[in-house]
Amino acid sequence: MNQPFFTIKHRSLGFLWAWGLTNMVVGAGMALSRNKVLRHIGLQALVWGAIDAALAYAGRRDALAAPARGDDPAQVATRDRQILLINAGLDVGYMAAGWWLIRTASGRAERVGMGAGIFVQGLFLFGLDTMLGWLFGRWAKHTP
Repeated sequence: MNQPFFTIKHRSLGFLWAWGLTNMVVGAGMALSRNKVLRHIGLQALVWGAIDAALAYAGRRDALAAPARGDDPAQVATRDRQILLINAGLDVGYMAAGWWLIRTASGRAERVGMGAGIFVQGLFLFGLDTMLGWLFGRWAKHTP
């Protein structure tokens, strides 16, 4: 572990930041589509992207300020890892909800788009949350 935890946290949240901003731009364009499926995927991307970008921004700012506050990297890593693993469980729920919306759409294009948008967001977040949970675990306090 050549790099301090807070540097790794700041850099790793850059992925979420980029994902959020990209979703906002692409989602805004898709939301203007005449195709109902694409429009609703775009609306999901726009909203989820704004939330992701805001969370990434706050997390990155916190990571930069943490050393000056004297935060214990092991405690923060432990807390963040627990949050990430809980979020990974929620992400599975998002994917299931998106899949359910698609499966029960009964030909309603807006519902298919909403479901697909939610599923894609949940899938990305599941991958990111589990990866960061594993990565942050390297710094987390391991209790018996």
